[in-house]
Amino acid sequence: MDIVNWLHDLGLQQYGQAFREGAIDASVLSELTVEDLKDIGVDLVGHRRKLLAAISAIRLSSLHLSLLRCAPSCRNEALSHRYRVFRKHELLEH
Repeated sequence: MDIVNWLHDLGLQQYGQAFREGAIDASVLSELTVEDLKDIGVDLVGHRRKLLAAISAIRLSSLHLSLLRCAPSCRNEALSHRYRVFRKHELLEH
């Protein structure tokens, strides 16, 4: 995933340099928090919310792909674990 193109698609291309300087690539993107975004200079609340929504979509997409690859017997366990991790992360952000 090209982060600069992703930011451009979101209409937030002005943060491309900040993401590069923060060494934020696809491997860490889905783990970004509100504090991380503040640390790299995403000061506007609306921009942070837009980025977090897009990051959540990436997480859900990753979960979906993981479940498709998983044998039926492990899907429920994997889904339950991922949901708990996602909810914990979501609660920490609010």
